[in-house]
Amino acid sequence: MPAKKTFRLSPSEPEPDLLVFGMATAVRDYQLAFLLNQALPADFVRQTEIEVELPRQMQRIAFTWFRFSDEDLQLNCFLVTNKSGNEFFIPEYRQADFLLCVQGPEAPFRRSELIRQLKSLQALQLVFEIDIRRIKFKDRLIFE
Repeated sequence: MPAKKTFRLSPSEPEPDLLVFGMATAVRDYQLAFLLNQALPADFVRQTEIEVELPRQMQRIAFTWFRFSDEDLQLNCFLVTNKSGNEFFIPEYRQADFLLCVQGPEAPFRRSELIRQLKSLQALQLVFEIDIRRIKFKDRLIFE
């Protein structure tokens, strides 16, 4: 049996350059991408679906995602649906319909500004930051 992979961030490590936000909304994925494009401003573009393998069920589940890169700020942003059928991309946060991942050296410095912009969207009922140390499947957050 292969060794189990575990990921740990110790308190002495520098803050990771990845922010993850959970969002609850009734709008569809393309509608949310459009709203984020207007509010941030960004240019989210739909990508080929991400497939996640579920070994216990012996199946693969596809999740829709969008990508935006800002070379000036050195940020990569990913909008991912958190639910596909009865499965979740990040099962620990079932209350989130979507996940917004912001990656880059400037990400931690943009945290409060981004939360403010997201909370200003009327289509979002809930916006919260996700502690990546509590995510079991961290490897799912590697999009590149």
